[in-house]
Amino acid sequence: QQIREAVVVLVTSLTTTGANVFDSRIRPLEQSKLPCLLVYAQNEEVEYLTMTLGTRRQDRRLEIIVEGVAQDLTQIEDTLDTIAKEVETAIAGDVTLGGLAKETRLEDTELSIDGQGEKPLGRVQMTFTVDYQTLENAPTSSA
Repeated sequence: QQIREAVVVLVTSLTTTGANVFDSRIRPLEQSKLPCLLVYAQNEEVEYLTMTLGTRRQDRRLEIIVEGVAQDLTQIEDTLDTIAKEVETAIAGDVTLGGLAKETRLEDTELSIDGQGEKPLGRVQMTFTVDYQTLENAPTSSA
């Protein structure tokens, strides 16, 4: 949760999406809130670094998705490219997410456009990997 919230802070107030940033993948998308960003966690891998009972240290790798959504009649691809650029730049400005992570890096970007409606609805889904460490008995505290 702390990592997801730190990403939300970093990507709020970008030029294209502004304050339209939502900490959820499940959000009814009102046209008045577009373009917007959805921020959510996808998968997390855990590897044990130590085997001492009760205080085992874990190396964690969390996938955070930042999904840009836009609706535009003429320049949907340009808008999605701009959203991706702004998000990448913002996250690269603090890859430790305020000290919560060892590293954050972009792993994948996917674009999709649905032209079925009155105006095309496009999405750019960026997958970021966040590496951090915790103790087994304190999963919300950095180790």
